Amino acid sequence: MTRDMSSESTALTSQIVRRFAGTNTFERFLRALRTTAPGEPVVVSGLRASAVSVFGVAAVQHFHEGAPCLLLVTSNAERASDLYEDLCFFGGIDAYHFPKSELLPYEQDEPSLEEQLKHLEVLHALTISPSRSQPFVCATSIEALLTRVPSLDVLRENLIELQWGQAVDTLGLARRLVELGYERVPTVERRGEFSIRGGIVDVFPLDTEHGVRLDLFGAEIESIRWFDVHTQRSLRREAEIGSITILPARLQALFHVAFQRQAETGQRCLQSLAELLPKNSLVLLDTPETYPLLAEHFAQVVNRRYLERLAADSSIPAPEQLYCRLPEVLEALQSHRVVHHSVVEESLAVADFDSHSFDSVTPSLEYYLTQFRKQVAQGRFV
Repeated sequence: MTRDMSSESTALTSQIVRRFAGTNTFERFLRALRTTAPGEPVVVSGLRASAVSVFGVAAVQHFHEGAPCLLLVTSNAERASDLYEDLCFFGGIDAYHFPKSELLPYEQDEPSLEEQLKHLEVLHALTISPSRSQPFVCATSIEALLTRVPSLDVLRENLIELQWGQAVDTLGLARRLVELGYERVPTVERRGEFSIRGGIVDVFPLDTEHGVRLDLFGAEIESIRWFDVHTQRSLRREAEIGSITILPARLQALFHVAFQRQAETGQRCLQSLAELLPKNSLVLLDTPETYPLLAEHFAQVVNRRYLERLAADSSIPAPEQLYCRLPEVLEALQSHRVVHHSVVEESLAVADFDSHSFDSVTPSLEYYLTQFRKQVAQGRFV
């Protein structure tokens, strides 16, 4: 009999989260969270390595006041990436990663497609949050939160919504795709490309595994299917798609729209991600005592890079237009339920989870088995 390892893995990780959420320590934390006003931090301690992710998933799943989102903020980009991988592993909830930019402030190069996709996915998840039936988690770093992003209104107005039976002007669609950063090519082979050949429109969005093919009958969409960019054939084994939302191919396209709108209306169209969270979100700040020093260093880098660029281009946006200060981010989080996982504030902790990690140990199955037996003998869940 074939064993479904994926199903077994999901069942095991779900059991880990359930067992964690069933501990007296976690119940004590939940009671404190429910009785503490938004903006007032609930302090916990003792969460090491992957335990932070388990805690986050358990918190957003068991906080019954309807938290639509958990924002998990760390002190550095590597830690945020690790926690995102952990969140994906424990499953049971949609997880996103909002990474710090790989580029220095005011660097003129374009970010990688992977980075742009991750940012766009988070913004899109926030855009559709009111219609979601399940909460989601986003892992990020404090430096990533200090960089402004286009508002959700800007993104909403720059999505392409297509559905079966819809009338499509191919010239208008082509123009719109180019505006959103897509490149028109004879044959679509990579993400961010599109082609139009008679009544067939191929687009390869950033966030899909395959390209999407529109078959038109006249001006009307007759079918929407996935297609393989290697064979250029429609994937007949996949069911037809009733509708699809196409994200911009370049985040810079949204920044361009945001700047243009700000110039025309005076309305602020670039915001901190912290300002875009849905109402009643949960926010977990991991080691927040490190944030002030990190934010100050980031501000110094921004100002230095700005002055260097200003000498060559006097039209570049001022730092306050593209970046924000730590107090602005923390103020935006005051309307949400905030949890501090802190070493400095351990004496204020309402719950100490006293978790342990084997990260510093050379991998050895026998060593781990010995440690597991010891922990089980002490009544711990391993």
